[in-house]
Amino acid sequence: MMLLSNPHLAVNGHFQFRVTANGVPSYVIEATTNFNSWTPLLTNNLSPFDFQDTVTPSARRFYRTRQP
Repeated sequence: MMLLSNPHLAVNGHFQFRVTANGVPSYVIEATTNFNSWTPLLTNNLSPFDFQDTVTPSARRFYRTRQP
C-alpha cells in the first residue's frame, strides 16, 4: 500500500509530500497537468521518502504513485 501525506510548501518554497510505501519494493512518482499524459519524475525504493518538486511549472501539477 502506498500513502501520500498532505502536500505542503517546504521551507525552501518547493512543493513537498511524503510517500510511505508499505510492502511495495519500488514505486514511480508521476506528474500531470491534464490527467491524459503522465510524466515519470522519480523511481524510488525508500520508504518513507520526502519528495520535493523543484520545477515550477506554468500550470498546476497533479501527482500519483504507481508500481513500475
